[in-house]
Amino acid sequence: MRVFLNGNEVGVRRATGRWHEPLAVDLGPGSKAHEYVRFGANNLIAVQLSEFVTRPAHLDELDPSHAQRLPGSLSWPFTPAQFEQYLTVGPPTGKVAWGPARLVSKIDGRSGEAVFALTSDTSNLSALLTYRWEAKEVVLRKFVKITNNGVSPVRILNARLGNYQTGTVVSDGEQGFPVYIEQDFFLGLAHPYGWATGQKGTVLLRQFPGTKLNPGEPFQCMEAVYGVAKDGEARKLFRSQLHKRMRRVVRGHDKPYAIFDAFGGQPRSSNVVNDYNESEEYLLDNISKVARGQRESGCHFDYTHRNSGWTTMATSPRLIR
Repeated sequence: MRVFLNGNEVGVRRATGRWHEPLAVDLGPGSKAHEYVRFGANNLIAVQLSEFVTRPAHLDELDPSHAQRLPGSLSWPFTPAQFEQYLTVGPPTGKVAWGPARLVSKIDGRSGEAVFALTSDTSNLSALLTYRWEAKEVVLRKFVKITNNGVSPVRILNARLGNYQTGTVVSDGEQGFPVYIEQDFFLGLAHPYGWATGQKGTVLLRQFPGTKLNPGEPFQCMEAVYGVAKDGEARKLFRSQLHKRMRRVVRGHDKPYAIFDAFGGQPRSSNVVNDYNESEEYLLDNISKVARGQRESGCHFDYTHRNSGWTTMATSPRLIR
């Protein structure tokens, strides 16, 4: 990885492994890169990336023929590559030093809860950690709420919701996926944008909100989930937990749907390449033919997808029931 400012190299890193903290490049006074900053003019920052990890260890187990890979390029069709970058003006970002946890409340029983309070003397932040469990469940849930008790706004860039040294084999994890510990446990965040990463026996649970907390304002972090499975059944347990919380399951839509999509079915103009823009006349005629086909054949669709071209902020596809 190399970082350039106005064509001049200001940062470089060569690392092994899949997960790394963001490279910090100081552009402030006294730094080597400061002389390349153009005050009162545009500044161009360029990042050169290489050696994308496209085949984690578990994929090698599932696909020994190497026919598949993870998205790992910055160009179509393998976008998006995952990397984090941000530019800050002012003092460098810092870590919050939390004091010892203090038990605030506890509820015993088959449905239990324990609430702990933490404070930070240096950043005027406080946090409430709530652990909840059910006797019939094999998962423990953790909720974290951070509050700004100071008189100035605070921006949260990186919320570390768990850091565990297991001393054993862990899976890679991923954004939106859990980390498995010896296939007997799983740790993850109950949100598709949450990060659970595993490397060299260490498991990290993190989110990157980038949110600004005004004085007195709280921030609710993503829910953390810890699962304990029977020997070798951690993945099975995770899927069962996920299945119960899926929107389709909760709303009773966990069944196959037949959807008719008109995209690509219109006659293409001979002198136009990639003519995918359907007209109103075409779509109405297409829908009437679908209705007639359903009457004549008895084959019914649950939805018709009215595709009006590529999705934009002004126009977007609709499902017509």
